Amino acid sequence: MERQGENTLPDRHSAPRSFCHPSRMVLRPALVIVALAAMGTAAVAQQPGIDGPSKALEGRWRIELYLDKPSARVEPMAGQINGEIGFSTLAWWATDRFGRHNLNLQSFFGNSFLRPNVDAFSPADTSMVTEVSGNVRGDSVGIDFIPRVDHGGLSMWGRFWGDSAKGRWYRRGTDGEGHFVLRRLSKDPVTVALIPDVHPVVVAAADTPVKKLTKAQARALARKEAAAKAKARSDSIAIARSEARQKAKEAALAKAAARDSAKAVALAEAKAKKAAQDSARAVASRGTALPNALAASQTGGDSRASRGAASAPTPVRVASTAGGSAALATAPAAGATPGATTAPASGDPSAAVPLRVRIFDEGSKKYFVTTYSLHLPDGHWMYGKLRTGNGPDGFGPAVTRPPGNYEIEITNFMCGDKLWFFKDKILQPVAISPGTPADITINTNLADAPARPSLENKNGEKCSVPVAGT
Repeated sequence: MERQGENTLPDRHSAPRSFCHPSRMVLRPALVIVALAAMGTAAVAQQPGIDGPSKALEGRWRIELYLDKPSARVEPMAGQINGEIGFSTLAWWATDRFGRHNLNLQSFFGNSFLRPNVDAFSPADTSMVTEVSGNVRGDSVGIDFIPRVDHGGLSMWGRFWGDSAKGRWYRRGTDGEGHFVLRRLSKDPVTVALIPDVHPVVVAAADTPVKKLTKAQARALARKEAAAKAKARSDSIAIARSEARQKAKEAALAKAAARDSAKAVALAEAKAKKAAQDSARAVASRGTALPNALAASQTGGDSRASRGAASAPTPVRVASTAGGSAALATAPAAGATPGATTAPASGDPSAAVPLRVRIFDEGSKKYFVTTYSLHLPDGHWMYGKLRTGNGPDGFGPAVTRPPGNYEIEITNFMCGDKLWFFKDKILQPVAISPGTPADITINTNLADAPARPSLENKNGEKCSVPVAGT
């Protein structure tokens, strides 16, 4: 994560600091001389911490995690989770601050992140799942969740302003990523349970002093770290190039599919035009044949001419109730039952139907674009990052859902070019009926809507910028 400022290609596969030091996977207890009288004694100790350079992280922070790309292995229960991180005055390693968090990561990744049933930040909170390590380098911050393992934990990196930070996070060694916002709650350091030492405590006669590295050893370690950084950089560049090639290939396939679709539409239009021309020629042919038949029938007698004229199909002008305009129709053929229509096919009551949502600002009298999520009535998360539209009618893309009861949730909107958050989120119940498309309109007044403090609205002010509507 400290490579955030060095790598010009920020990539989700960039390795965190701990990957460059496999030795950090092993706890380092103090060397002791075992007294024979205490060989049977076993207890759980805490590793001592040391002062480190990342003092700017000390204190309590509020963190918001947003899920942009969920894990393919576990269906998420929420698209956003909030919580706190507390950093102490001590460091786990020479460069990182140690702390703990109280986030419910189970909502993103399932039971593998189940929190212990103890009070957060209490002396009993010693679980590896709640451990956090963080460091600050200039204007960059890096934070690792579950830093003692290199697979499954979360790594975050981003821009640091002293009292706030924001950036990206990803799950190490597997899928799942998103973005985060960090806000300081207090600068007072938090007292948290230190790192558990799984080795038994024995009577120590004296601690062996740590041996200082020689210049040759320091140079070798520096070369090893530089090689690891160079490899991580080259790997990230290779992955970025591979993803760019994959995106270019997908774009080419999309263009080819669009061309094929355009050809199919043109062919269908040509067929429809030809069918219309054939129909017009057939009508014209019948129109010229009718006078000839009437003239021939007149030579055979008036009665026979009248019968021939009565048997010919006569065009009739009728009013179309659907469109309100006149339409040309012919008399029913012999044997047809007047008023008979074809019964529509019965639909499946459980089939999905389209749902469209738009939101109207009563202050500007305009529809505007924002995002919303769709829940079940019990709050179970289903769809996130859906949006309203920017067309003339304000409706966004349709979402097909089975019939039933749902709930629309709107938490934010764009105030000019800033992201504003409603103080009280909008919740709109929706009942989808079988076979009936649902178009939902939500009314609000952005100028009077209370807002909560956020990164771009620190004082929680109301939006005074006119909304850019449709």
